Amino acid sequence: MPRHHRLDLQQAERLGARLRAAREARELTQEQVANAAGLNRNHYQLLEKGRAATPAVQRRDGELRPSNPTLATLLELSRVLDVPVSYMVIDVFGPPADVVVEYLEGR
Repeated sequence: MPRHHRLDLQQAERLGARLRAAREARELTQEQVANAAGLNRNHYQLLEKGRAATPAVQRRDGELRPSNPTLATLLELSRVLDVPVSYMVIDVFGPPADVVVEYLEGR
């Protein structure tokens, strides 16, 4: 059975930066986004920071745990922030080397 892919900390931070940019562009607070998406504010704050939303934010080795939002969470945030999911994740994994990807604002 294939292992569930988890984001590394840099990927999670890139996703968080996209979330923050979309929120700020719409002049929304973290609390407004969280409430509209059905999340608590703390969970959303941690997503913007790229950190895991767990009681134990650190691993046993002391390393910070990256966030790993579900597709359902990304879809809700996409709706609330009025951006496609692709906008949020394009910097996370990056496009394949042989493909040119353009993001068209408003599409």
